[in-house]
Amino acid sequence: MSEFEKITLIIEAIKAFSAILMPLLLAFFGLFIHKYKKYFESKFDIQRDIYARRFMNYEEVSSLCNDIYCFHALVGHYKSITPELVIEKKRRLEALVFSSLPLWNDEFCIALNNFLLTCYETQRGRKTSAVSLADVDRHREEWATEWNMDWEKCFIKKEDRNLFLETKRGLIKSASYRNMLLKPAYSQLLSKLSDCVGGHLSAKAARKMM
Repeated sequence: MSEFEKITLIIEAIKAFSAILMPLLLAFFGLFIHKYKKYFESKFDIQRDIYARRFMNYEEVSSLCNDIYCFHALVGHYKSITPELVIEKKRRLEALVFSSLPLWNDEFCIALNNFLLTCYETQRGRKTSAVSLADVDRHREEWATEWNMDWEKCFIKKEDRNLFLETKRGLIKSASYRNMLLKPAYSQLLSKLSDCVGGHLSAKAARKMM
């Protein structure tokens, strides 16, 4: 067999091998792409479902957080929220979030807990309700003749509140509580809540709106 014939034979063998191999390679890559396409589609569907479920709860969670903030900061529609109602709103908010806890991220849960601890005293023993950390004197002044003496039990005692503020950077005045504790905690909460639904609100931007 001449050298030319050998080369021709090799070329023909390569062509035959390629004719067999190429369809196999195309089939393999087709299966590979299909598999990962299904994987990413499934992952996307799961993520979309999580966002949809978050959106279902977002409006009420956001509204409850806003009500609690307005009451404690004495801004906005705070007079539509009685002290008894603001305690109930805490219970409703916690129940709503806890019932869908796997849907929320760690940062939001931490921010929510910090916000609630800024607004309520909760470690009060068994069979006792949480009380508001707001300044009862300020609220009594704001409500004036509409004030109900039964609401007093919804607030932390003045001496206990002062002790709480002293442990938080030695703050005493209500303005300091509002500006140094309440606003930062709420703006951070809004930022993390925004992250949960695909938004991009920073805590700094949120605080500027207050």
